[in-house]
This record gives sequence, C-alpha cells and structure tokens, in this order.
Amino acid sequence: MLITGEVPLDVLVGIESAAEERIEKVHNHHDHHHQQGYHHEHAHDHFDSYVITLGEVDMDLFQVQLKALLEKYDIYRAKGFAAIPGKPMRQVLQAVGKRLDVHFDCLWTVDEKRQTSLVIICKNVQEHVLRDALTAAVI
Repeated sequence: MLITGEVPLDVLVGIESAAEERIEKVHNHHDHHHQQGYHHEHAHDHFDSYVITLGEVDMDLFQVQLKALLEKYDIYRAKGFAAIPGKPMRQVLQAVGKRLDVHFDCLWTVDEKRQTSLVIICKNVQEHVLRDALTAAVI
C-alpha cells in the first residue's frame, strides 16, 4: 500500500492488464442497442479515405491547390508529406478542417523514394477530383 498517494505506473497505464481477454464481457450502450434490434447510424460509416501519391511537386502550387480543396469540399483531415525538388528534407502537411500547417521534418534517406503522399479523409468528394487538383502541382 502506498501512503504518498502515488499510483504504480503499471496500474495507471494498464500494463499487463490483459483487457482484451475480457472485452466480450464488457456491457456497453452500443452493443445493448444492437442486441435489442435497434438500428442507429454510425458516424464512422460516413466518410471516405484516399491516399494520393504523386511525384515531386511545386510546393507553392500544391498548397494553393490543397487549400482550394479544403475550402470547397468536406475534407476533415489531410496528412502526409511532399517531395520538393532540390530540398533534402520532406515537408509535412497537416490539415484539419480548413487549417493547413506545413513544416520540414527529416532528411530523405538514401533508400527512400522521393514522392509526395497524402492521406485525405473526406465526405462527398470523389478521389479523381482530389487527384486531378493536386496533380496540377507535379513537376
């Protein structure tokens, strides 16, 4: 027993708690509804996720195109990195809603293919629309 009020880290974090072995015995509101035959919508069923992979890009034009897509469509999240000609580092792109942040993170490794790759989570937009807009920035 600890008198200081401290909790052991393994208890706090759940290390070796084997919760996955008991997960089927946990009763929750969601499962109860399904067992009773009730139907309800699942928010995670209503979005698309695309991976857009391109070559090296003109970063200024790429950002303009991405920002235009963020303004026009229901894009919830976009995250990836861009290959910029002449730059030894990858540029990270992260968009949440209409906000876009960019920064350089690490050097390209010798065995790494220099390419631009972006994961886009969205709704009501087809992949070719996203790809076509972003391809305009490919060098």
